[in-house]
Amino acid sequence: MSDGRYYLVEFAHLHVDFHIPEVASILEMEGLMNRCSVYPLPNQCFEPCTLKEFITLTSCMGTLGNVVIMPPRSFLILSFSSCGANYKNEEEEDRLILDALSQCVLVRGVIELWAADKDVHECAAQVK
Repeated sequence: MSDGRYYLVEFAHLHVDFHIPEVASILEMEGLMNRCSVYPLPNQCFEPCTLKEFITLTSCMGTLGNVVIMPPRSFLILSFSSCGANYKNEEEEDRLILDALSQCVLVRGVIELWAADKDVHECAAQVK
């Protein structure tokens, strides 16, 4: 993962098909949709993209024969580009993002993600 602030979003295990649409609609309502990027979880095979691109990608994915290409997941990694001078500091910007995500009924929790990797030793090295 590159520099920046990342959030791990955990969803409730209900209404799996509505996780992404709900987050997208709330972020759109709060004016955050264009600043939002989605990053793959370890073992997911897609490139980081905007939330709009991710919605298109996941709507096209599904099953190919008996193989599930991208099953719904209970977690999502989001990152938001900075608004720069519109906010006094990072804490104010974080509060805006967390307040928006807290409006989502299907979001169980949001935590700031410091590192992610397939290998636990690499992940620990990223945190240092």
